[in-house]
Amino acid sequence: MRIGGGKSNYRSDIDGLRAIACISVVLFHAFPGILRGGFVGVDIFFVISGFLISSILYRNLFNEKSPGKIYIIDFYIRRIRRIFPALIAVLLTTLAIGWFVLLPDEYRLLGKHTIGGATYINNLMLYKESGDYFNPSSNAKPLLHLWSLGIEEQFYLIFPLILWLIYKSKLNFVFLLAVFTLLSFFINKNAVSHNHQTVAFYLPWCRFWELSAGAILAYIIDYHKDALLRIKEKLSTYLPNIIFREKKQSLNENFINNALSVIGLLTIIVGILSIKNDLSFPGKRALVPVIGSLIIIGAGSGAIINKYLLSNRIMIFLGLISYPLYLWHWPFLSLAYICEGRTPEIWIRCAAIGIALVLAIITYFIIEPPLRYGNYSKTKAISLFMTMLFVGFIGYRVMVTDGFKNRFPELLKNKSEKIEIDSHTNKYKNNYKYFAIYDEYIDNCKLEFSNWNDLDVYTTCAMQSKPAQNNVALIGSSHAAHLFYGLSKLSTLDNKSVALFAMGSQSPFINLKIKDGERQYWYTRISDSYNYLEKHKNIKSVILADLGVDYFIDVEDPVEKDFQKIFKKAVIRSLERLKDRKVIIVLDNPALPMDPSKCGISRPYSITKFDSSCTFNEQETSESRELHNAIIKDVVKNYPNVRVVDIAKLFCNKSKCSPVKNGELLYLDDGHLNYKGSKYVAPYIYRYIKENL
Repeated sequence: MRIGGGKSNYRSDIDGLRAIACISVVLFHAFPGILRGGFVGVDIFFVISGFLISSILYRNLFNEKSPGKIYIIDFYIRRIRRIFPALIAVLLTTLAIGWFVLLPDEYRLLGKHTIGGATYINNLMLYKESGDYFNPSSNAKPLLHLWSLGIEEQFYLIFPLILWLIYKSKLNFVFLLAVFTLLSFFINKNAVSHNHQTVAFYLPWCRFWELSAGAILAYIIDYHKDALLRIKEKLSTYLPNIIFREKKQSLNENFINNALSVIGLLTIIVGILSIKNDLSFPGKRALVPVIGSLIIIGAGSGAIINKYLLSNRIMIFLGLISYPLYLWHWPFLSLAYICEGRTPEIWIRCAAIGIALVLAIITYFIIEPPLRYGNYSKTKAISLFMTMLFVGFIGYRVMVTDGFKNRFPELLKNKSEKIEIDSHTNKYKNNYKYFAIYDEYIDNCKLEFSNWNDLDVYTTCAMQSKPAQNNVALIGSSHAAHLFYGLSKLSTLDNKSVALFAMGSQSPFINLKIKDGERQYWYTRISDSYNYLEKHKNIKSVILADLGVDYFIDVEDPVEKDFQKIFKKAVIRSLERLKDRKVIIVLDNPALPMDPSKCGISRPYSITKFDSSCTFNEQETSESRELHNAIIKDVVKNYPNVRVVDIAKLFCNKSKCSPVKNGELLYLDDGHLNYKGSKYVAPYIYRYIKENL
């Protein structure tokens, strides 16, 4: 391998495809409710990148003057000059804005991710943080989108060597690259099927197949056109029998190319509009945008979609600025989210995209050209490399100084506490301190269920008294656990005691199983709690804390897909088993579209003054929660022993809701109540325990 290079063949339609990829990602980030699968634009980028970059490497290998040479140094010089200028500008600008508007912990995280961005390992950092890309908390990471750049550059660290080894070994490129691609794909699919979505999303070997798929297509187009023509000839023979009612003669190549380009575009559109941002992605669903992209590129620049849509001047222009636009758009959207403490208003998101578009144009026409083109390529590459190292060092300083925490000392005094409970903190173990549950209550439960509490903080069994002496049972998920503190305080005053049976993410209604994830088998613990009730008749009142989500399947009827039917049957069979008890069903509190720990903080230089009451519209709460509530209220009409308490009403006044009451923050995070919130809602629930039915 030596220094040198080759000249690339430009295809304007691929710039148009880049435009589709970039626009879909930008619109998804700005308006996820409208374009829910827009994130697959990154998968399209991967295919395009693999196709174009491998084409350059192939031309090096098969160069008649010096065959078998990959000009690796020249290759990386071009990569640095291509991608470093825009990225350096984005990293420095984001750090500068963050200095003025981010709180110390937020700025520290930005510093950490700046290191990751500057060294192209952000995907690995995000994996270590166990942060689901689609989780709302990811909105507060202004450099989240740099994960994809990490995947690409990690691929190009090893791929030139792989191609060189294949060439020197005189092995079949298509066969070995196909093996490499399939291996990476099955690693990705296996990770998703075993509920390791974060692994499949961020780790490079789970994504390499998307880039290598583009590399295979590039090799076939450049060096095996005859094979591609034979495939198209086969299609021209069989396709008429599919399309037309009567047998037709074979179609010409132009028709086949046009048909392929239409099919490819439709495949991508289906992916963008239908693929959900859930735990099943990437997995096999990523095949949709990847295959769609391969078909469009394989159709050729003369195909109808490629020629008239993708090669349109506007699409080409958007494709040319797609890289800087991708880099610029997310930091502004994310910073707006952080400053607002929730999803920003539409006009703010539109303004963020507008600013990003202007900066992308400036970057493409002013910042990039003098560094990307012209003489002194090595000098420019070295200078850019050293500058990037310096940017990474700035990020390091931001991180190790805790985000320069002395910038806003007056804000630190107002920051809301998350875990401190009261003067009895020495009575809590770390895990159970989260929900303010005393150690002795955990120990009481162990007399009946020795290993209930071994899983995580959200799996909690606690009893105020010994197993046979409790009067009240509280069953559900962690949303039952956060009610325990307040109810236990009231029950003590009333000479009663509460037994808590909480399993993370589980429904309080029996035999409802989570569709996937490590918690899918925890539903059996809810059944155990019902069995416990049948053994201990001393428990006269049962509180079922509902979790307003729709990711359950019916263990007793797993083929049923209609969630309304699934949930209704579960409620009925659960209440049938509790006919001899007083039952209080607690409808879930509203989920917050914001980080409650930032309530009460007014950020300097923010676009709009942060609302210290953290109010939000009731319409922003979960739709599935409303479905739950309607089904429960309908079913309980037939059960006179059941009462329903909608604690959401305690946080909402008319159409406005807030996690703050009487100047006190009542939420621990975006879904759980803190100990003050638990005390706040407890009287409204406990009054039904005292009620005579």
